Amino acid sequence: MANDRDTSEEFKAGLKHVVAHSQSTPEDTRKCVDNVMNGTGSPSGSLGSLLSNAKASMLVSWFRDGSIQEFKNWAYVAARLEHIRNQMDKMDFRAYDLLAAILSDNEVMIKWYATEGFFWPDESVHRLEAIDPDQQELLDSWVPASPRFNRQNADDHKSFHFFSQQAILALRGDWGQLESRCLRLLADPPEYDQIYLIDYQFYLALARGDQAGMEAALTAMTSPEVAAIRNYEDGSGLTQRLISTFGVIYAKIAWRHAYPLKINTPFIPADWLPVRPLQVYVEPYEFMPRYPMA
Repeated sequence: MANDRDTSEEFKAGLKHVVAHSQSTPEDTRKCVDNVMNGTGSPSGSLGSLLSNAKASMLVSWFRDGSIQEFKNWAYVAARLEHIRNQMDKMDFRAYDLLAAILSDNEVMIKWYATEGFFWPDESVHRLEAIDPDQQELLDSWVPASPRFNRQNADDHKSFHFFSQQAILALRGDWGQLESRCLRLLADPPEYDQIYLIDYQFYLALARGDQAGMEAALTAMTSPEVAAIRNYEDGSGLTQRLISTFGVIYAKIAWRHAYPLKINTPFIPADWLPVRPLQVYVEPYEFMPRYPMA
C-alpha cells in the first residue's frame, strides 16, 4: 500500500500537514467559488485557496488513501486552477509549477505548459505596489522590482529564469537547445552550491538519451544528504517532507520521452511515473468551464 511506504516521523509530519490543508468546510469552499464566479471579495485569493486545497488533496489521495485515480484527478484540478489563474492574472513561470500538470497525465494541460505562452515582454518587472502611494519609494528600497520571465533573461545562464526555461525545453523534447544550454552553464556555472548542478547533469543526460546518466543524477538528487536540503528548498510546504519536487518532475519528463527510469527512493514514488491518463477528468467547481482550455 502507498501509505505504508514510510513510517518515519518526518513522513508522518508531512502527511499530517497535507491532510490539514486538504480539509475545507463546504461553506468556505462555496464562498471561494462564489468569489471567483462573481468577482466578489478577493477572486485571486479565493482561487489560491482552492488551488492549495487541490494540491494538498492530490497528495492525501495517494499517501493516505492509495488512490492513483483520485491522485491524478486532483493533480489535474490543481493544474487547471493554475491555468485559470494565469488567464486572470498572468503569472511568472517557475519550473516547479509543472508538478501538478505532469502528474495528472492530462495531455492538454501538459501541452499548455510546453508552449512559450509564459513569456513577458523584455524588460518587464514585477513590482509590489504600496497601499499608500507616498510609501512607494520606501517599499521599492525594501523589495526591489524583479525581472519577469522573458526571452531575454531565459537565455541568460546566470538568471534563475534560465533554469525554468530548461524544464519547458525538456518537456517539449528540444534536445539541441537543451544540450547546448547545459554545456554553456556547466562551462561557466553561476556561484551556487554544486548540488544545484545536478539538474543540468540530468538535462544533459536526457538530451543525449543517456538513461544511466539520468538515473545517476536523480539518485544523487535524492540521496539523504542532498534531499535534506533540496526537498526543502525546491518544494512547497506541502511537498517538502514527502517527495523530491524536481526529482519527480524530471523522472516524469523522462518517462514521457520513453525512458523508464528506475530510482530506488521513496522521494520519487515509482507508481507515479508510468504515463497513464485517466479516461475522464472531473472539474469540481462550476466556474472552471468558463475558462477555455487552450
